[in-house]
Amino acid sequence: MTEGWNGPCDRSRSARPISAANVQVANSNYTLEAIPGDELVRFRIKLPKGKTQLATTFMDAEDRALCSAIYLYVHRLIDNEALALTPVSIRKPQGNAPVGKPKSARTVTSKSFVTSPEDILLASFEREDWGDWVVSGEAFSKGPTLPKGRVNGLQGKKLADTFLANESDAPQGTLTSPTFNAERRYLNFLVGGGSHAGKTCVNLLVDGEVVQSATGPAQKDRSNRKVMLWVSWDLSKYRSKQMQIQLVDRASGGWGHIMADSFILSDRRAR
Repeated sequence: MTEGWNGPCDRSRSARPISAANVQVANSNYTLEAIPGDELVRFRIKLPKGKTQLATTFMDAEDRALCSAIYLYVHRLIDNEALALTPVSIRKPQGNAPVGKPKSARTVTSKSFVTSPEDILLASFEREDWGDWVVSGEAFSKGPTLPKGRVNGLQGKKLADTFLANESDAPQGTLTSPTFNAERRYLNFLVGGGSHAGKTCVNLLVDGEVVQSATGPAQKDRSNRKVMLWVSWDLSKYRSKQMQIQLVDRASGGWGHIMADSFILSDRRAR
């Protein structure tokens, strides 16, 4: 697993209207939005062993190529199922930037997880309030939110989204579930929003300690909708423990929000 950062275009030249960053590596294509004021764009990509080629491009709001990255840092990360990877996408820059042509690319989508009678729905956030979940701070104080046509991958009509609820990344806070037991092998759920580890995340608490954590992909689709992806945690080793789910928003900058929905206990892993 590799984590890379695209550096900015040459600052000695006039400012350029960078709206997104694109990386093409190992025959796949990745694009992430660039928030105004950002000085880098971070990608988390699982790479196959062996030699490969890599190309970078910065794009404007019309997906036109502006320039390549001046520099790029690559760090090796420990393989971790809970770490949100950058989704493969079909969005590619237009123009004459020096980028490769990926042999295979797929659309960013989040397929529905079809529940069975044996599954246990812990939360779907379809109510007007959070029920017996506990709120701290301001980020979650307005309750579940309608997606307003701005979310890709949602199941149902509402979700937890600290940006849509407030129309701002500024508020911070947490939302914590009641305790529950691992009555099924997996906890499946949808997550979106910022990729700030420990700051915009969904945590699994066991005896009050964080044992699993997942961030959003910080990704939008071609229709400018924020993408939600499935995460699946194996609960086998916590069978005898009391657990809680905690949604965390402790960031106020770009992508400083968390989105989550459809917490389901199942013996099947969501893909």
